[in-house]
Amino acid sequence: RMEFSLENVKKHVIPMLEKEHDGGGVKQEQDNNNSKKEDTSQSPHKTKKEREVAIVLFAAELLDRNTVSDETYATTKEILDGQDSVLVEITSIIGYYAYVAYTLNVFKIASAVKPSE
Repeated sequence: RMEFSLENVKKHVIPMLEKEHDGGGVKQEQDNNNSKKEDTSQSPHKTKKEREVAIVLFAAELLDRNTVSDETYATTKEILDGQDSVLVEITSIIGYYAYVAYTLNVFKIASAVKPSE
C-alpha cells in the first residue's frame, strides 16, 4: 500500500490523470449530438485536464502540508479563471472530508464496506 504524499501524487496520480485525458479515456462533450473536441485556442478558459490537474495538486498539497504555497494558490486560481470562490469550495470540501475521516478513525467506526481481499 502506497503512503499518501504530495510527491506520490505528482509521481503516480498526475500521470494517470494526464494519460486518461490524452488517451481518450475522458469523453469529449457533445454539442447537438455531434462530437466536438475542446478548443481553447481562442478562449482564456483552461482545458478540463488542466483544471483537474490543478485541483488535484492543490488538494494534495493542502492535505500533505496543511496549507498551500503562494505559487500553488496563484496557479490554481489562474487556471480556475480567477475564482476565489472555487478555491474556498475546494478547501471546504477537503476540510470536511478530513473532519469525517478523523472522527471515524478516532472512534474506530467500521466501514459498512468490507475490504477486498
